[in-house]
Amino acid sequence: MTELSTQDPTGRVKSSRADARSGAGEGRSTPDAGERHGVSRTPLLKRPSAAGLVEAVLLVASPALAYAVLRLAIMSRVGLPDPSIHTAYVIDPRQFIARYQQALAPVARMREASRVGFVVPARISYLLFGAVPGFVVFRYLLALVAVVPSYLLLRRLYDRPAGATAVILILSCPVIIRAWGTDYPNSASVSYLCGVAACLGLALIAGRRRVWWVAIAGALTAMAVWAFMATAVVTSVAVVAYLVVKGVRARRVPLADIGALAAAAAAVTLALAVLSELLIGQFNYFSQTWHAYVYLSRPSQVIVWHSRNWHWLLYDTYLLVLPAIIGVGVAALWRTGRSGRLGPVPLFLLVTTGASVLFAGWLQFGHNVQSLEVHFWSSLLWPFALLTLALAIAELTRGIEGDLLSRWMPSVAVLAVPLICEAQRSVPAMEWNPTGIAVAVAVVVVAVVARILTGIWRRRAAALTMLVSVASVFAIVGGLLVITVAPQVRHGRIPQTVSDPPPNYASTLGGNDTVVVDEYRIVTRLPGFTGAPAYQGEQLFIWWPIDQFASMIEPMGIYHAGYNSIPGPWGLLSPGAMTKIDSRRPGQVLLMSYTGFEFSSCLAALSPFDPHLVRRAVLSAGPLRLHVWLIDLERFIRQRHGG
Repeated sequence: MTELSTQDPTGRVKSSRADARSGAGEGRSTPDAGERHGVSRTPLLKRPSAAGLVEAVLLVASPALAYAVLRLAIMSRVGLPDPSIHTAYVIDPRQFIARYQQALAPVARMREASRVGFVVPARISYLLFGAVPGFVVFRYLLALVAVVPSYLLLRRLYDRPAGATAVILILSCPVIIRAWGTDYPNSASVSYLCGVAACLGLALIAGRRRVWWVAIAGALTAMAVWAFMATAVVTSVAVVAYLVVKGVRARRVPLADIGALAAAAAAVTLALAVLSELLIGQFNYFSQTWHAYVYLSRPSQVIVWHSRNWHWLLYDTYLLVLPAIIGVGVAALWRTGRSGRLGPVPLFLLVTTGASVLFAGWLQFGHNVQSLEVHFWSSLLWPFALLTLALAIAELTRGIEGDLLSRWMPSVAVLAVPLICEAQRSVPAMEWNPTGIAVAVAVVVVAVVARILTGIWRRRAAALTMLVSVASVFAIVGGLLVITVAPQVRHGRIPQTVSDPPPNYASTLGGNDTVVVDEYRIVTRLPGFTGAPAYQGEQLFIWWPIDQFASMIEPMGIYHAGYNSIPGPWGLLSPGAMTKIDSRRPGQVLLMSYTGFEFSSCLAALSPFDPHLVRRAVLSAGPLRLHVWLIDLERFIRQRHGG
């Protein structure tokens, strides 16, 4: 009988006879005429079987399972007030805007309110469920946005174990987990980007029904960009790469895809504007976004936020993960000989990942954009890289055949790595040279060797093929995790750099976030304690003990940290503090301390401004006790009312 030779969506030439793995429902079925051109004709919706329902339930439950098994940290401490600045808009945006719009808008310090792709859904979750439950529910939904389309893509291209591997990689990635753990908008963007990558990949193999996947990708692209404008670095590359790959394969301009992307993005943009007006109090978030970009591009602001010395890079070993994954992807996915045409999905993911890293590096080192030096920004490069890694692992383990257990061994190896990490948590500190580079190079070498050996032994030595495949997966994922979570080597101050605390990625697996959650409970109660301003523009200043700086980062952040803080010693107004109060004319001062000492001294020190104690409280959660006093400055209140 004549055997037809066809090409699957990954670019590999394969037989029209069913793969040996498809007998148990785990592998690809025999391709039909559509699949011979790399197109799947699997219906978008079909009647689920009992196995399909179990599969769906496990997929939806995967974030909860990952939390229980890997002891993931729900919330993360970052050492910066930036996340809690966004918390203000999640909890009570109208109060913050009423107090500070006039004072802060000219210096672009209201830009957080324009990040509606994060603030709007986070506020909806808060209104429905409350502070901490709302935080958890929103993160659970973000996790599903990331893992569901990623699973479907790998499931469609390979099999269930490959889909499970993609889910495990995402849910155990310290960079993604840490992003989810704060109210900084990259927490939403990393999930949206996972969805964009997977949906565009699905569109490349979905045939005529691709418009649905393209539309979903367009909607998620808009959500990602309007959550955090820095996401445009990745989304712009991804959209161009998709259109080029699609256009070259179809030999025509993909006008339908362009229309679907644009229409979905426009619809989401308009919907966010309406919801922003209803939930935040502002319809036009576009001009505020543009104003922030223009203001932060000024040379005076670039000096403040951008490092001019590149030597900080040598201590951020986690950035080595990105080129290492690209190397692994090339080693595992590249084709030679007669079957050398790289499939559309691997080509799309590899090009997008590589070009995004290069684009981010060009912006960082050539155009004064902190796209790599700040981990909030660099985390946006991980979603496409993770899907590239998942595809590479699926390809490296493609030669495994046999029973059900054998086919799931690569997924078990991927899961074993974070399990060992969260149990041991003893990765030594390292820098790029030589340890970090050595580990990254070793990871790529392992992928190259595994590709060669499995190619030689496939169908000849099944046991050796499985052993090499599983061992290589364990080594690759383990090496990448090591350079991700390795703490920085202690070093002195690097001149001409922005001193941001490094991300503690090691704390995301097997960590204890109880204190951070308690702190969040307290912080989210502050807007309710201060209440709405008595008049539009009644600014609130905060005053806290300088020796409690580290523990005050979240509470002071919700009122824009140092910009609205009274400088100088606790309980004594310095000349600089007097000048700041006189120039800004705040109507109220909020005293905050975890000890409650010297509040009376602070009240007395404010006597030149006729202070009046409005109310006091102790906000508690777990072992934490935050003492707060709210004080009116009658001098400025009378001036406001002409008294």
